Amino acid sequence: MVASGGTSYAWDGGAAGTNPEDRTFSAPGTYTVTVTTPNGCSDTESIVITQDITVPIAAIANLTGTHELTCLTTAINVVASGGTSYAWDGGTAGTNPEDRTFSAPGTYTVTVTTPNGCSDTESIVITQDITVPIAAITNLTGTNELTCLTTSIMWWLQEYSYAWDGGTAGTNPEDRTFSAPGTYTVTVTTPNGCTDTESIVITQDITVPTAAIANLTGTNELTCLTTAINVVASGGTSYAWDGGTAGTNPEDRTFSHQELIPLL
Repeated sequence: MVASGGTSYAWDGGAAGTNPEDRTFSAPGTYTVTVTTPNGCSDTESIVITQDITVPIAAIANLTGTHELTCLTTAINVVASGGTSYAWDGGTAGTNPEDRTFSAPGTYTVTVTTPNGCSDTESIVITQDITVPIAAITNLTGTNELTCLTTSIMWWLQEYSYAWDGGTAGTNPEDRTFSAPGTYTVTVTTPNGCTDTESIVITQDITVPTAAIANLTGTNELTCLTTAINVVASGGTSYAWDGGTAGTNPEDRTFSHQELIPLL
């Protein structure tokens, strides 16, 4: 402050400046100066100094509803409040100075300032879970090949949610049965929205064997001379006969008749 109107100045408070009429006040109050002229006459004037050092309360409202970035939630929107100016230390600016969008994990701070120059800070912690699941398929049947014996193949996974592109649904979403050859894919999704895929190739071998019997004896007729006929089957790996006498190998067979009783 600077007073005027006289040649000498007497203040009742404040800090002296360069000249007698100068004064600096750093505390609220009513301060008076007495101004005197060379003729000895004087006058007084007062000034009221007020104070506003109210500190704002900075706050951050999360508009997204979560502090965690995932494969589904790729950005988190927030808005600060409590002042008239806002200074962020990161994130992407929004429409207004108090708006911010975060697409990377970290701790972000906003400094809120009010017209009186006072400020406050508030921080928000943004986390991230973008762990991708590892899809796996367990073969419950023990083979990837459909055959005349194995007409279906069952698969089982253990993860969160499952989307198959073929096969027949089982008891649980992760179960699948395949009865046709092909390449089948499952998409596994975890709660964070991340996905992974795994495929399985189902082959098929339903080639029908050609059974054959070779007569080693050279005749199909049992006689008094030919009392046994030896044959050998071919065309497969296992052989089930409905009669005859087993030979050395499963495919071997001997057929004979009872001894003839001579007439008396």
